[in-house]
Amino acid sequence: MGIFSSISDALGSALSRGLSKAASLCASIGSKVKVMYGVSKFLEGVPELELAVEVIRAIGKIIVSVSDILLEKPAEEAPEDLGMKAEKCFREERLEERDFESAQAYIEYLRSEIKLDPAEKEGLSEEELQKYAAVGVGLYVQAMEERYGVKLEPEFWRAVYRTRLTADQIPTLITAMQEGEMTDGAALDGYLSGELKDTAVWTRAYDVLEAYTRAAGGTTTVRDLRQSYLREEQTGDSQE
Repeated sequence: MGIFSSISDALGSALSRGLSKAASLCASIGSKVKVMYGVSKFLEGVPELELAVEVIRAIGKIIVSVSDILLEKPAEEAPEDLGMKAEKCFREERLEERDFESAQAYIEYLRSEIKLDPAEKEGLSEEELQKYAAVGVGLYVQAMEERYGVKLEPEFWRAVYRTRLTADQIPTLITAMQEGEMTDGAALDGYLSGELKDTAVWTRAYDVLEAYTRAAGGTTTVRDLRQSYLREEQTGDSQE
């Protein structure tokens, strides 16, 4: 189960049990959906439950906002609704993401063909909503990866969170990745954290971040991004 079971270990709460259920759901509707919420790697250093949950929700909101821009996601669509439709689609039609030519095609099918009765959502617990949201956000990430030809791993979203990039800045960063022929978003996190050891990859990651700062305008530098990342790391990922 990987990502989700690790989150459960980190949180140890009712919410974590919901994420464990999400792992089971992901296993049934398609393995690629499990890309969602791989935040366990940076929740390991977050001892406070409230802060850990806050980080999860913040990352989820960022991904949803980026999806609004890059995937033309309907503004009224909540990720938990998409997750509920995915479960219903598998339960009633035995169809999952791998039965479609792309994640986006799967998402469009869920939107157009799978209907939810409002009563189905009423009365769901926080952990159940989190479970379905995890699946929905995972589908958004998968669709973005396919459309733009980059890997937006958990480490990529950690870098986004720690450098305090906003949703409208992330498309510029993804464009810089494409133009710099860097498909692995985790490498940016490795550069910012200082853990990246491969010199060639280190140089390419720096070049991508430098290209991003130029394209984004303003006065932010790569050094500023790295300092912001390390500051958040040292303070336990708490954003005031």
